[in-house]
Amino acid sequence: MPSVAKFIDLSRSHGLGKVAQVALGRELNRLFPGPLRSRIMPSLHELDQAAVETHRDAASVLTSLGVDAGISTEAQRVSEQASAWGVSHARFPMNWGVEKETATFLYEFIRAVRPQRVLETGVANGTSSYVILSALSANGHGELVTTDIEPSIHGDMPEELAARWTYVHLQDRTPERVMPGVFASHGPYDVYFHDADHSYLGQRFEYHQAWEHLLDGGWFLSDDIDFSTAWIEFTREKDLSPIHLVDGRKVLGVARKGAPLQLDVPRSAHP
Repeated sequence: MPSVAKFIDLSRSHGLGKVAQVALGRELNRLFPGPLRSRIMPSLHELDQAAVETHRDAASVLTSLGVDAGISTEAQRVSEQASAWGVSHARFPMNWGVEKETATFLYEFIRAVRPQRVLETGVANGTSSYVILSALSANGHGELVTTDIEPSIHGDMPEELAARWTYVHLQDRTPERVMPGVFASHGPYDVYFHDADHSYLGQRFEYHQAWEHLLDGGWFLSDDIDFSTAWIEFTREKDLSPIHLVDGRKVLGVARKGAPLQLDVPRSAHP
């Protein structure tokens, strides 16, 4: 059984376009999920080798990025609130959501970077959406655009947070048909956060589409980069120098487009 990477190379050599590659690969993955999945999940060693730095706590990642405030009680409070909110509105297994250190990182990161627009793919129970919206609200500006194949939980989000949220319900469950239009119509954006389809083909396709509409100097984030080799391959193709956060049972990747990974001027997340 050939790996998905070999399948991609074979399809390219026969002149198939990117959409056709993903569509055919998705069908192959559906028919033979076990053998394919077992060959494309990277080890922690491989992920470590692909990163300029690997950390196990949010504070260390933030320090590497030039955020000098450390972890605030505000971030800890929002992380706990988001987790409790996700539990109370759970429609999916709780292990689908971001881990605690990742939630804390997202809050402090958004507070420091102060983006105008964040695009998030995948919402599950809404934990990461709650965190990002809370940070944008504290900043006093910025909006979050979230996409998912499930109906919106927009109405359940606290009103002061929902005011900054655009929820895009994907009626068509085939990403290669709908996502290019979503990225084009809701871009450009300052921060992209992937937390949707974590299959190799799903991640690889989405990364390339999202990259095209990310602003220069924008931030490229992905949860669950340990689910496939797509992150490793993509960051190498783009000559990026990512930082990884090993957070419990998941790994978060952080990269930047066309600019050093560190902020130009060290800043506090709480000016």
